[in-house]
Amino acid sequence: MGHLLLLVPHIAMLVGTCVGVLEFAILISNQAKMTRLKNVLQSEIFEYEDCHASQKIVEDSRAFYNRIMIATYLFYWMVGVGGHLSALKDLNAENRAGRYGVNVTCYNLIPHLFVIPFQTNTVKRCKDALMVMDFGLFVLAGYLATHDTLLYAFTSCVDAKFQVVSEATATIRERTELKMQIAKNFGILRDEEIPELEELMYKEIKRCNYSLMTLLRGLPIIRICMSLTGTVAV
Repeated sequence: MGHLLLLVPHIAMLVGTCVGVLEFAILISNQAKMTRLKNVLQSEIFEYEDCHASQKIVEDSRAFYNRIMIATYLFYWMVGVGGHLSALKDLNAENRAGRYGVNVTCYNLIPHLFVIPFQTNTVKRCKDALMVMDFGLFVLAGYLATHDTLLYAFTSCVDAKFQVVSEATATIRERTELKMQIAKNFGILRDEEIPELEELMYKEIKRCNYSLMTLLRGLPIIRICMSLTGTVAV
């Protein structure tokens, strides 16, 4: 029964390895699409200098993403660190009890299944094997974290751009009046009374609509990547 219980984390590790490799392949195979999406999101059409709230929206989104990115990498890497510390504790305990090398081998202590490429007849060599295991785990965790954070970066950026366009659309009249230096207490019964104001507002509406259409055209790229990720996860 004990051997069957050990088989569960080993299978999970193998599945995690396959998922990591496949997700890394998704990043490589979709580089061209992601580059196009990045160019769209970095376009100057989303820079509304006269919309002061837009800059704060982007900065808040970037700050939140940075925290999520750091937390994601730490979370994935802590799996490897936790396994290493647990195995190291068991190794020291078995060594003090005099059982290591007699009825306990390094394969009995390592938390993840892999082939040790050298002899581990001493405690130091077993510790070296744990370091080799950690290196592989950190690389795999880096693949998983990079895929997840990159996908979240795109979704977070798209969300921020939608908020910018929404804010720019909601403040069209206010920004147009500010451009024309119209006093706030100046009452306008009909826009056609000031043709210049009507024309500027029309241009701003066209610009906001174009920004919105540009964002909507970029959504299928994210949808493709997320659908591939969902397929891999399943």
